[in-house]
Amino acid sequence: MEHRENERTERINVSAKPDWLQRLDDWRFANRIDSRSEAIRKLVDQGIGASNKERA
Repeated sequence: MEHRENERTERINVSAKPDWLQRLDDWRFANRIDSRSEAIRKLVDQGIGASNKERA
């Protein structure tokens, strides 16, 4: 799902252990993603997309 400028954005809080954050940051840097928020959005979108394909 693409972020649209006119859409309302909601903030959520995520708790994570240091090793999970390190894995997230490693993935983010390898994929040249500017922020943790954007990395999490991309990973969630990929996971949902993969899950939907499995059901089809």
